[in-house]
Amino acid sequence: MWVNGKLATGSIPLFRPFAVGVNDAARQGDQALVEKYYRMALDVDDLFFPAKQNLAVLLSQRGSNDEAERLLRKILDEYAEQRVGYDIKAAIGNRRP
Repeated sequence: MWVNGKLATGSIPLFRPFAVGVNDAARQGDQALVEKYYRMALDVDDLFFPAKQNLAVLLSQRGSNDEAERLLRKILDEYAEQRVGYDIKAAIGNRRP
């Protein structure tokens, strides 16, 4: 999928190992490792929507709300053309950074 002129690689098989690793770490309750996998995925492709959104949720759950909100706002900006984000807008409200 192309987003803002860049290829978003979320569906490319390269990300399957990340998904497996994230699922295994989550089942084991290792939130630090889950966070590491999400950040690794975003290092490879900063437009990888599932990793960015799930990292924001994880950060919010542990109280890192400022970083979570920054990630969610990036999603809204990056995916504006795809009309995603209605639940994200509701989650962060109308606050501006």
